[in-house]
Amino acid sequence: MTVILALKSAEGLVLATDSQATAQMPGGQAIKMDAVKLVKHGSHILWAGTGAQGCSQRVELMLQENQERIKPDLKTNRIGIGIHSCASAIQQESRNAYIQCTPQAPVEAWGGIFCGLASDGLFIQEVDLNGGWQFHPDYAATGSGYDFALLAASSVKHHNVGRKSLEHAKVLAYRAIEMTCNASAFGVGLPVQMGIVTEEGASILGEEEIKNLEETVNLWKKAEVDALGVALGGAGGEEEVVDEDDPGLDAPEH
Repeated sequence: MTVILALKSAEGLVLATDSQATAQMPGGQAIKMDAVKLVKHGSHILWAGTGAQGCSQRVELMLQENQERIKPDLKTNRIGIGIHSCASAIQQESRNAYIQCTPQAPVEAWGGIFCGLASDGLFIQEVDLNGGWQFHPDYAATGSGYDFALLAASSVKHHNVGRKSLEHAKVLAYRAIEMTCNASAFGVGLPVQMGIVTEEGASILGEEEIKNLEETVNLWKKAEVDALGVALGGAGGEEEVVDEDDPGLDAPEH
C-alpha cells in the first residue's frame, strides 16, 4: 500500500510519501519491501504513484518519450493534459494485458499525484485509479491505503498551509506521513520521502534534510505535551506528583 500527500504553501509545493511496497509471494503471502516512490521528472515535476510498481516505471518511460507535451514553458492545462495522456495510456495497457491466472489475481491498477511548475505557475494534479484526473488548489492525498491518505490530509487541514512558509509545510507533511505509517499495522512504512517544487524548479530532499524534519517534529510533539499541561492548569507537560505522606521542607522538626 501507499500514502501520498501534496501540500501547497505560500512559497511552493511539498510532495511526500512513505517508503514501503508490498509484494505477493507464491501462495499468496504478502511481504514488505523498501521502495523509492518519489520521482523527479526533468527540472519541473515531482510525482509519486500508487499501485503496481511496474506501472510507475512505465509511466516514467512514457513521460520521457513525450517530453514535448509536458515542457515547463507550457501552461498548466496543457501540461496536465499531457501527463494524463501518458498515465492513461499505461492504465489502459495494464487493463488490456490482464490475465486472471488465479481467482485472487488483481488487475494492475495505478494512480498518482504530480506537483509541477508551468509557465503560469505551480500546480497539483491527481490522476486517480479509475483514469480520471483533476487539479487541486491547496492539497491532494491518495494511495492504495486510501483511508490512510484521508487521515494524512485531514490531519493538516486546520493549519491553513497555503498561508505558511515552505518549511512549515514540510514539517506538516512529514508528521502526516509519519502518523499514518505508525497507525498502519502493515501497509505503509517509514522513512518519509519528500520533495519540493518552487518557482526555481523541483528537488528531492536528502537524508540529512529528512532527519532534520524528524527532529523538528519530535520537538513539536514535546511542545504539544507541554502546552496541554499548561492549558490544564499545570506548569508544563510533566505534572508534579505530590506524595501526601511527605511532610515537606517546612515541616517542624521533632
